[in-house]
Amino acid sequence: MLVLAHFKGHPMGGYGGALKQLSIGCASSAGKALIHSGGVSTDIIKCWDKHAEQDRFCEAMADAAVKEGIPRVYAYEMAAQSVLGSALMVLSSGTHPAALKDAVCSPGGTTIEAVEELERKGFRAAIMDAMDACARKSRELSKQ
Repeated sequence: MLVLAHFKGHPMGGYGGALKQLSIGCASSAGKALIHSGGVSTDIIKCWDKHAEQDRFCEAMADAAVKEGIPRVYAYEMAAQSVLGSALMVLSSGTHPAALKDAVCSPGGTTIEAVEELERKGFRAAIMDAMDACARKSRELSKQ
């Protein structure tokens, strides 16, 4: 069974496991990061206006849950709560996202297996490339 993120004290309850790294990765790359280019700081959130990429991320998590037999209505809620839980952990703990990821990866467990698959598929590079494209386009539009 596919399971989604759980952090102590978070409303996700007992849904802990394999996709924690996904939501940590998403949350850590969508926070209050700033792009510094030529002395200008730009709020990165403006680059992902209307949250299209985050929505696609949640949709993919929910589709995976449905594939594993979880009803869609619950799958969307679980995916959104997973991303929210990870974002709250990054913001409230002040802990580096890599340390949060390491803390939930049990030796030989489901989460580290998911992390390995993400690395194999180029997850971080894809996120970074998307953010670069977004920033590039934002700079282009600001010159018009």
